[in-house]
Parts: sequence; C-alpha cells; structure tokens
Amino acid sequence: MASITLWSEVFPSAEESGYLLRRRYDTAKSPNTKLNSKNCPRLKLGNPVLMWKLTDTDELLDFINW
Repeated sequence: MASITLWSEVFPSAEESGYLLRRRYDTAKSPNTKLNSKNCPRLKLGNPVLMWKLTDTDELLDFINW
C-alpha cells in the first residue's frame, strides 16, 4: 500500500497529534534535497524538520485541517 510522505516544521504539539511521526531531523541533516531555500526555505538545512507518513489522501486532508 502506498503512503504519503510529508515534511513539516517542528511545532509544540507534534508528538500529541495522533499522526505517525516517522522521523525528526535536526538542524545538521536535510531530509530531502528538494527542501532548499528556493522551494521550502523554512524546511531547508539548518532548520529542524519533522517527517510524517500518512496512509492516504483522506488522512492528508485531516492532517491539513488539524
């Protein structure tokens, strides 16, 4: 089954979100080369990033609206 990978900024209630937090990247490692100053300046190397795994588009919409 395919899943959706989503990156976000770190936020205080992330651990209590109820969604599957797969990994926390610190400021020394970028989770993806596309997360750079041009595409995602707040998720680029030097900023902490969270990586989520969502099961489907319904869960993605719930996450966005959460």
